[in-house]
Amino acid sequence: MFVFCYSFSPPPPPTVAVIGILRFSQLKSKMKKPWLNIFGALASSVVALGITFVANFQISQNEWVHNTGTVLVFTFGLVVCWIQVVLTFQANLKHEGVKVGILRAMIATAISITVIVYLFLVAQHKYFHGARTQWLWTMLFLLFIGTFAIEFRYSEFNIQCIDEESLSKVSTIIAEFHSDDFTEN
Repeated sequence: MFVFCYSFSPPPPPTVAVIGILRFSQLKSKMKKPWLNIFGALASSVVALGITFVANFQISQNEWVHNTGTVLVFTFGLVVCWIQVVLTFQANLKHEGVKVGILRAMIATAISITVIVYLFLVAQHKYFHGARTQWLWTMLFLLFIGTFAIEFRYSEFNIQCIDEESLSKVSTIIAEFHSDDFTEN
């Protein structure tokens, strides 16, 4: 009866994966503890995989895969949020880390609360209301992902593919911080 109440539509997988990689590239030269940045990028990739499962396997057709994707999205999405909160405070780009970090911490707290409320509602077999909290989680996660625009404005990301006759070179995504290009008003 409540088959379609589990379905939700998170952000597109490539968006989450690309933003995770760009964020990793942006912070890789600025972090004292690179393992946290690496784990953040890996967690973003797991979220993208979970979103792929949720989007491509409807609960009515393959419940196990869909629910596995849901668990991946919720758990690793929460991990991504809190890792990025910590990285925001540590990196403190352009001395905006505290302001942006507080904003992200508030959104991550709201996301954490929605997960707790969702688990509480599902435990009481209130699937319809549980689906509403999934949608709220999705909107909050999109808002959280959107906050990266604040710090991405200070970075330049280049992708180069160079094909020469004798040698084929492919360079990876490179984040360059150009503080000289931006003046404080």
